[in-house]
Amino acid sequence: MVGRAANEPTVKLDFGLSSAAPGLDPNAAAHWPFKFNLIYSVTLNRDSLTTSIVATNDDSAPFDCQVLLHTYLRVKVLPDLSPLPHLQPPY
Repeated sequence: MVGRAANEPTVKLDFGLSSAAPGLDPNAAAHWPFKFNLIYSVTLNRDSLTTSIVATNDDSAPFDCQVLLHTYLRVKVLPDLSPLPHLQPPY
């Protein structure tokens, strides 16, 4: 990683999903009839968390790909912010 000491403790996990995965449920595969590979990487070090996604089209047909991520972080209530009416503690 750029700007990091070579000996800084870092953990990286890669999670993969492939249309060619053995045991892939045929009913699930029928909803996306394209050949693809996805790799979701999470890197954690002392002061940061970094994520990345690589999507590969292995099919002969083009397809659009969008990635939307949502964070689920539990944080303390900030007193200077008024909560949204539909959100109730604990957040």
